[in-house]
Order: sequence, then structure tokens, then C-alpha cells
Amino acid sequence: MGTVKKFKNNAYIFTPNTYMNKSGDALSNILHFFNISLENILIVHDDLDLKIGQLKFKYSIGSSGHNGLRSIIISLRKFFSHVDLKSLFFHRICIGIGRPNSRKNVSSFVLTCPSKYEKEILSTSIQQAMKFIDTFIQQ
Repeated sequence: MGTVKKFKNNAYIFTPNTYMNKSGDALSNILHFFNISLENILIVHDDLDLKIGQLKFKYSIGSSGHNGLRSIIISLRKFFSHVDLKSLFFHRICIGIGRPNSRKNVSSFVLTCPSKYEKEILSTSIQQAMKFIDTFIQQ
């Protein structure tokens, strides 16, 4: 299923250990176990459409072709079936990883380890994202 770590203010960080395109299945288990409300969900994911290291906070429903998000959205729709689909938005932090030159290289691009330089950029972005997560939890 994944790793669950208690954070601050009764918040939990959940890291699924499933394939990315099955993230929603793992999320469903967490939603059922902890009975989490939609407004308390914050998804952190990579984003090909942002430059490497760029952060973006969104409150939306779309997957933009991201298979992990697609799986999560399907699970959210099942779990929150009583909610109007138009209001089934959730919070997310997008961390830019850049985009390869060719669309056919996307799969190998996202599965390749970042370079040392890219890791440094991403490390800084993750630290910034953690500050935002802390603020999100406090509110």
C-alpha cells in the first residue's frame, strides 16, 4: 500500500509504494482508513509542463495527462461520489521536472534519474514545497 508518517497537527504524509498509475488505489485505502475530507487532501506530484524546479500550487480536478493523477481522480470520484463532480477539486503542489524534446521520450524521461545538477534544483524545490505543506497543515 505505502508508507504513512504522522506529521504535525494530526496530518499524515502518505507515500504510495504502488506503480504510479495505481496511486489512486492506495489513496482509496488511506481515505477509507482515516476518513479524510476532500478539502484536507494535498497531492504532490511531478509536472512535465513546468521548468525543472518550478513550483505551482493548484486547486483543480484535471490530470493534464498525468497517469498518477488520473488514477487519483478516479478514486476521489468513487470515494466522494456524493459530491457534485464540478466541485470535486483538490489541492496540489506541482513540482516541475521539465519536458524532453520529443513526446515519444516522455516515458523514459520520467523514469530516468535526474542529473546531479537537476537533483540540486529539485532538492531546493522540495524544501520550498515542504514549507508550503507546513502552511497548508497549519491552516
